[in-house]
Formats: sequence, structure tokens, C-alpha cells
Amino acid sequence: MTRPVTAYWVITAIVTGECLVGGAMDLFRLAPFYPMLLHLGYPGYLATILGVAKIAAGVVLLLPGLPRLKEWAYAGVVINMAGAVASHVATRDAASDLLAPAAFTALAVASWALRPPARRLAARPPAHPDAHPDAHPTPTRTPARTPAGRSARQAAVTACPAARATAYPAAPTSRTLPRAPVPSRAP
Repeated sequence: MTRPVTAYWVITAIVTGECLVGGAMDLFRLAPFYPMLLHLGYPGYLATILGVAKIAAGVVLLLPGLPRLKEWAYAGVVINMAGAVASHVATRDAASDLLAPAAFTALAVASWALRPPARRLAARPPAHPDAHPDAHPTPTRTPARTPAGRSARQAAVTACPAARATAYPAAPTSRTLPRAPVPSRAP
């Protein structure tokens, strides 16, 4: 294995270990996570929700394949850890309480950035081979014409009254808009 791949697996092992162990501790409402959750002002049932989500994220990050699900798992881990940092800041906890969640946020981002190509979400090809990925493709030819010199849309509209109604909808007028009810005045 190359150094980046080794670094990826070491960092990912730390992140998934925290997800799996921390998730189990949340599910069983064990210290230090559960008392800290209550100290930060969150309801106790949030520990169950976080525990299930952390365990699911840890399993997804270890499984082969599932690149889109991995993106969501990484996002969940980063949001969870960044939210922990923000919660500690909001409750004016000591700076030492910020170290662990901030470190795990950084490790999750590093794991995401170092993942091998086989574990990444494939990029979508551009719509047109000559088009820039950010550009909107523009038509390069004129619409096809029928023998009578009309466009295909014009021919379809002429042949079918239903197509005419959807292709050229009538502009709203005062006669087609519903009228608001006039309140009656009682004496």
C-alpha cells in the first residue's frame, strides 16, 4: 500500500472506531457521552437517535462500495462533531471540551479527502463532449422542418387541438381568473 492509502485506512479506522464505540455508548446511555449530552441541554432520547446514526455511519464507512452512502456518512459525522463543538461553545464550556470533537471533525475530513478513487463518488460526464461542465448547452442547428416549411412543433399543434392548448396556453384575463368573494355587510 502507498502512504496515502495507509494514512486513509489508519485515519478511517480511528473515525469508524469513534462512530461504533461512541454510537454504542450513546445507545446504552453511558458516560461520558450521555451526561455531556444532558449538560449541553439536549433531551435524553437524542442519544438513541445519535447512537443509531453513528453505528450506521461507522458500518457504511468500512463496507466496500456504496460511494453515495459514504458521502452521506461522512457528512453526518462531520455535522455531528461540528455540532458538538458549536454546542460546547454555546454553553461556554472549557476549551479542553472542544478538543475531542474538533479533532474528530478534522479526522473525518481527512479521511474523506484521502479516500482512494474506488471509494469515491464518480463524477458525471458533461452533457455534450464539447461543452464546458458549467456551461448550458445551446442548440447548434435549426429545428427540423416539414415539407410544408413548418417546424415540427407547428405541425403537431395544427394536427392536434390538445397539443395546441398545451403548446400555446391562453394568457389569463379578467374573465378567466376566479373572482374573490365580496363580503356582505349586515346591518
